[in-house]
Amino acid sequence: DGLTGGAVWHDAFAEDTERVTWELVRAAREAGAVVVNHARATALRRADGRVTGATVTDLLTGRAHTVRAATTVFAGGPWIGDLAPELAGAGGLPAGWVRAFNLVVRRPWVSAFGTALEGTVEHRDPAAVVRRSRRNLFLVPWRGGTLVGTWYLPYNGAPDACGLTPAEIESAVDEINAVYPALALRPEEVGMTHVALLPAHAAGSAEPDKTVRLLDDTCGAPPGLLVLQGVKYTTGIV
Repeated sequence: DGLTGGAVWHDAFAEDTERVTWELVRAAREAGAVVVNHARATALRRADGRVTGATVTDLLTGRAHTVRAATTVFAGGPWIGDLAPELAGAGGLPAGWVRAFNLVVRRPWVSAFGTALEGTVEHRDPAAVVRRSRRNLFLVPWRGGTLVGTWYLPYNGAPDACGLTPAEIESAVDEINAVYPALALRPEEVGMTHVALLPAHAAGSAEPDKTVRLLDDTCGAPPGLLVLQGVKYTTGIV
């Protein structure tokens, strides 16, 4: 009801993003890198005020290992706050974080075309060329089901706890049904979620900061440490 028009456009689509990540890892290994999996950087190694590497814990065995480096690059998003808290005091960390998420629905999409529908939540994107009052929700075919999103919510909790609650999933399903009642989606049809934390445009904001930054000691990072502040998966593969 009330439809006044529509348009068809084409965009890139990555069916297997995890394979793209693996190709990056494999290319690094072929270039001489030593790559490890199931490992977490638990502390930065420091000497005379300079970062000289990291302590890395093997999550399968619990053993800690020391990795020494002339320059250490961190590209792990919000977890940098635990490793280099001095960045927060120097204003090097984002003003806040935005939790971005998609729902993966088991039910196949009704068409070979994805669909963009205006959502119900107020939204303003400071970086947008064309300003709208609401963000689009995209519903696209995805591995035999349907991928729906993306939602953006302010987040101030621990990075490891950014997953969605059942109530949040139900709220997202309610919004989908509000903009597309004929779908009649049920929460139990949601098979999984994609959740990530992005830099916020301002404290308490749901708008991501789309600026890609490389922070060094001029931004409050200790010497020997570089911090890559990206935005989305795309910025990691360009």
